[in-house]
Amino acid sequence: MSIEYYYVNDLNKLYNAAVGNKTDGGEYHMAMMEAHDNLEEYIRNIEHWRDTALQLSKNLGTAQNKIDNLEQDYVISNRELLILQVEISRLTADLALRDEKLALTEFKLCNIDRSARVEIARRDEKIADLHKVYGECKDAIARRDEKIADLHKVYGECKDAIARRDNDAAADLGGG
Repeated sequence: MSIEYYYVNDLNKLYNAAVGNKTDGGEYHMAMMEAHDNLEEYIRNIEHWRDTALQLSKNLGTAQNKIDNLEQDYVISNRELLILQVEISRLTADLALRDEKLALTEFKLCNIDRSARVEIARRDEKIADLHKVYGECKDAIARRDEKIADLHKVYGECKDAIARRDNDAAADLGGG
């Protein structure tokens, strides 16, 4: 039962006690009826505003719960944002370190490339020098072989000359 029932019931009891259950329609009776109707209207208005206030209070509680939830979400989001900012900073530092290592590696590779090119040029020079020396040695060996051939020829001629001399000397001793 609504609160209105209790108020109206009490008002009816007061009204009946005041007029003594008379319904003669007198001036006093009419004033009481009008006061009774005004009170009933006033009670209905109070009940309406009470219901409105209860609904607003309920809405306020719901809104406050939403606010509390949003504040908790905000705190969590801020915490997650801070964690992500720290992670971004760490990744940025890692990336800078990798860039530095890459630059150093590229520098070393360029130096190695330059050093390798210099070494290859030195080796090519040595190979060219060795080819030159090989050519010179080949020429020297050819000249030596010619000299040996000439010495063999001279030796052969000397041997023939000695053999002729010995033959001539033996012929001079024996036939002479």
